Amino acid sequence: MKDDAGADAGALELTEIDDLENAAGALALKAPLKTGDYVWSAVCPAVVKNGVSYEEASRAISFTVKPHTTRVLTWDAPATVVAGDRFTIKIGIKCSSECVFENKAFAICDHEGAEIATGVLSSEIWPGTSGLYFTELELQAPSSAGLYQWTVKCTGKDAETDRIGIEEAYLQVDVHEFARPAVGYQSNT
Repeated sequence: MKDDAGADAGALELTEIDDLENAAGALALKAPLKTGDYVWSAVCPAVVKNGVSYEEASRAISFTVKPHTTRVLTWDAPATVVAGDRFTIKIGIKCSSECVFENKAFAICDHEGAEIATGVLSSEIWPGTSGLYFTELELQAPSSAGLYQWTVKCTGKDAETDRIGIEEAYLQVDVHEFARPAVGYQSNT
């Protein structure tokens, strides 16, 4: 198999013979990273078999690479957080084509767009789903009270291509200031 630039994209040996003239086989190829229309060629090289010469033959194969839809999700975030405190949330990413997102990198950006945390997805898939890779991440709330909107987005090599339609998730962080009670010991004697 030759790609659109004429480079070898894969090869297979035709081993399944259905009669004296036809042979078949299966070949899995990696799709190009960029979306768009492609024309590759299936090439059977010239060969001499049983004293018979066969010329090289080729056939054009047209296909379109379409973007995958990727969903970024957050859950188990606390309803409110004390200013400056640490809290945990769950983050999950799922591809419509069920791409493997084990060790997929992501970043969390604050309300001003600054990156405040990064993480990677585990190899675990959320129970009852087909391909929702997830992890738990500890974050620190802003030091001032307010309602903040943070974003969670994919990072790494897939984010740099257009084959995967990357989505961002928004995380509302409701921060409150509370006076901490003084903890001490008082003797009654």
